[in-house]
Amino acid sequence: MANLLQKIIDPESFSDFSFKERQKRRLFNMGCFTGSFFCLFFCVISTIYGLNRLADLTAFDMVALWTGIVLCHSGLFRIARHISINASVLFFVSSSYFYGSVAHTEIYLFMFPVIVVFMFDTKPWIIAYCVYLITLFMVCMYMQEHFNGVYDGDVTQLMKFTPLNYVFAFTMLASIVYFFKSENIEYSQQIEKQKQAIEEKNKEITDSINYAKRIQDSLLTPHAVLDKYLERNFLFFNPKDIVSGDFYWMHPISATEMLIAIGDCTGHGVPGAFVSSVCISKLNDAVNKTTSPGKILENVNREIKINFEQTGNENIRDGMDIILCHFNTNTRTLKYAGANRPLWILKNNAQPENALVEIKPDKISIGGFTEGSQQFTEHEIKVDEGDTLYLFTDGFADQFGGEQGKKMTTKRLKEWVLNNNHLPIKEVGEKMRVSYHSWKGKHEQIDDVTVLAIRV
Repeated sequence: MANLLQKIIDPESFSDFSFKERQKRRLFNMGCFTGSFFCLFFCVISTIYGLNRLADLTAFDMVALWTGIVLCHSGLFRIARHISINASVLFFVSSSYFYGSVAHTEIYLFMFPVIVVFMFDTKPWIIAYCVYLITLFMVCMYMQEHFNGVYDGDVTQLMKFTPLNYVFAFTMLASIVYFFKSENIEYSQQIEKQKQAIEEKNKEITDSINYAKRIQDSLLTPHAVLDKYLERNFLFFNPKDIVSGDFYWMHPISATEMLIAIGDCTGHGVPGAFVSSVCISKLNDAVNKTTSPGKILENVNREIKINFEQTGNENIRDGMDIILCHFNTNTRTLKYAGANRPLWILKNNAQPENALVEIKPDKISIGGFTEGSQQFTEHEIKVDEGDTLYLFTDGFADQFGGEQGKKMTTKRLKEWVLNNNHLPIKEVGEKMRVSYHSWKGKHEQIDDVTVLAIRV
């Protein structure tokens, strides 16, 4: 019996629906099944007492309720709910019409607005049905006050059904409330289990990414090495996620010569970190062949393209934008090559309009759609003592923030570095961190941010 009831109320065909939609269908089937049971009971009692008209009405309502169940199981739930609700309402109104005030069927109309709210999602249908039910309730009340019914037989037997009507209406309403309470408890338990599973999975993923961060940090040049070869510098490295698509890299050639790079690889987070690890590896390989920034970029571009093409997946078009400098601290000679990232030089003791010199990069990325034979321009610049070099990715300038939620823009960033160039370099770095977070405010960080400034 329990299995049969389960198949009637919650058949397997409902498993494809969302929880909310399945809940509506289960409630509908439960209501129709319970209502048909009471209809059968009243049909038998009415026949025994000779109330044939009432027996016919309850039989009609019972057939309509079972029709609703069949239609619901057949995937016609929208039609089923209209048929069952209207058939039941017609039964209650007809009972008042035939038997007058002794019918007391108006009490059932109190629970129908609750059923309508649960059965329909759209506001127009709910409002329309509520207005419809209120109107019919007023009609029933009017008939009971001013109309004794068209049935001319003995209706005293029908008065015995009045307590049963109240019991039935109360039972139906209590069943609806209990159904939703038990369903919500079950749903809450499912949500809690899913929440715990997600939290455990999230912890596992986060732990893995944190371990990946330790691996990525081991590939980045230690701050102590930067400070050893470049006494006056600051590094602002602020990944969007735990791991970063940006990276900073330095390779000492001698006590006075070094290669310095800031890279911005495709994406951020885990995908960006994978690409950055490949790019750092290719840089480390390239410096064993040459110390020329232009030649190194040509070599790295070629090797990255070969590396990704070996996968056989033509959709992998990852690469990086990069600033690569060869700096001789003794002669103050700087060689620079760039892929989509410029080099800024803030001249010491220069007029404000000439204080910032921008060395343009080649407008092409490393890897990606760039040809394997691509060559990169190498610039040689003489810098003076007190000049400041800025190597940076686009994360800072692209960040949204401020009072109007706009991008910082390269123009604003230029103004900022010019206005703060008089400060000691470490103080500039601390102020930049504060300024960035102040500008970003409550806005989401959109990209990794890396700025390396070196004062000659």
